[in-house]
Amino acid sequence: MVSGNSVPADTLEMIYDAALEPALWQNVLQDIADKMGGDQGALILQDQISGQGHAVLANVDPAAIEKYFGYFATRNPMQQHNLKYLQSDEPFTLSVMTDQDILPRDELIRTEYYNDFMCRFEMKSTLMIGLAFDGLSGTSIAITRPASREDFGQYEMAMGHALQRHLMRALKIGRELDSAHIVGGALGDVLEKSGRGVFLTDAKGRIRYANEAANEIVAKNDGLSDKGSMLTATNRAHAKKLETILATAAAPDRALRSGGSLLLPRLSRQHPLSVIVMPVNAEMAAPFHVGPLALVCVTDPERDVALPQQQLICDLFDLTQAETKVAMELLAAEEPKAIAQHLGVSVNTVRVHMASIFRKTRTNRQAELVRLLMQMTAINMG
Repeated sequence: MVSGNSVPADTLEMIYDAALEPALWQNVLQDIADKMGGDQGALILQDQISGQGHAVLANVDPAAIEKYFGYFATRNPMQQHNLKYLQSDEPFTLSVMTDQDILPRDELIRTEYYNDFMCRFEMKSTLMIGLAFDGLSGTSIAITRPASREDFGQYEMAMGHALQRHLMRALKIGRELDSAHIVGGALGDVLEKSGRGVFLTDAKGRIRYANEAANEIVAKNDGLSDKGSMLTATNRAHAKKLETILATAAAPDRALRSGGSLLLPRLSRQHPLSVIVMPVNAEMAAPFHVGPLALVCVTDPERDVALPQQQLICDLFDLTQAETKVAMELLAAEEPKAIAQHLGVSVNTVRVHMASIFRKTRTNRQAELVRLLMQMTAINMG
């Protein structure tokens, strides 16, 4: 039993096991529902504007969640309550509450949501535990009781408060471990060994991973910054461009994904940061994070970055000396016009070398070439 701030040892063990093994979240939900005298449980991620989302279910009719995200999410008084907070100047807090804390029962029973959704799926009373809020997406646990049982009371509220911090921590741990898994599966130690800043973000720019160099770059808030775990440029116009590139690289439709690059001017007037973005098609295993990611490589010309030796690049891919010089410039995220100026040749000559480099390395774009060179040089120099 739970009293005050205590949580049963078996429940705690189950919660932190789920942090390591996402498939166990269903067991956690069932355990919490049982201990709260509920009969259904759901771990829900939902966009507070569109109402769309995903859920892990315990003893819930799959048709209920299909109806919910397909229609009723935006008609849920609880979701509308959260939306009001988002649209106000009040700070959003992660709460533990019941449906009656948001809307009196006599008002709730007059809503379409109650009559056509809650009653249909035997959800008379709902208790919600807020776990995370990221941008416009909220993550929470909902436990429900049927009409045959009393409404949730103070005992269950105390239980929810006691569980909340452990559930929040387990969810956070799970997401961090899953990001580390993606990093390992996608590029391994290459990302940490690289002198460049490397981020993994989702389509909205939420940072899922950052290596040490990346953290140092955003800490300066000069050209690139981390605002509420969102990767953005400090220049407003360039922030919009970066947002578009990230959204394209991590687009839901695989056929539409593509990379991009840009130079970010800095307030310090130092040389601009060079940014290359490319798609990463790995799937994440933690709850609600299934989907594409964007790999963001940032070069700070002011940092003492150890670029791969030209001879190594030449030997690995049988490039000519001229091609190797162009490849090195591409690796530094330079554009053909800038490369031509640096090397004292025409832009057309640079493009001819680029075509040969892409053919020899079996790549098609600069982003692919950079990823390949980072992998190969890190392996050979590590």
